Amino acid sequence: MLCVLKRMGYWIGRAWRPVENNTTGIDADLEALQGTVTVDADGWRTLAPPALAALLDAVHTFSALTNRLLSATLVIESDASTRVELHAHHREASLDDYYVSAMLADLPLGSVLQYAHRFQFLFHSITQVSLFLPARFVSMLVLHIDNALTLNRRCV
Repeated sequence: MLCVLKRMGYWIGRAWRPVENNTTGIDADLEALQGTVTVDADGWRTLAPPALAALLDAVHTFSALTNRLLSATLVIESDASTRVELHAHHREASLDDYYVSAMLADLPLGSVLQYAHRFQFLFHSITQVSLFLPARFVSMLVLHIDNALTLNRRCV
C-alpha cells in the first residue's frame, strides 16, 4: 500500500512533455479524450481529475478491504431459545439483499466505485456496473443455471 501511495504522489506532482519523435499529436488527443491526462497550451501533460479520482478509489477500495479482513470476527451461534422464527416474507425480503450481495461478489474489486465516479450523475444501482462490464461479468448463479440446463439437455 505504501508503494502505491508513493507512486500516486509521484504522478500527482509530475508534469511531462513527450519526446516529439516518439509520439504524435494524435496520442495526446487520444489520452485527453479518454480523460487520462490534460494537456496545456505548451504541451505539458498532467493527470486529469477523473484519473486522480480513480486512483483515490483504488486506495479507498484496498483500504476498506484490508479493514474488513482485519476486523473480521467469528460469530458464534446463540442457543435455540433466542432464535426468531422465519416466515415467507422474511425470506422474500432477504432475497433482494442476497442478489445484491451475489452481484457485488461477482464484480471485480473496486469496479463499483470506479463506475460511480465515472458516471456520478447517472449512478443509482450496482446493476448498472454489471451491465457496463458485460465481457468481464459472469455471475456464479448464472453459471450454475447454465450447468443445470446443460445437464438437463443431456438427460432428455
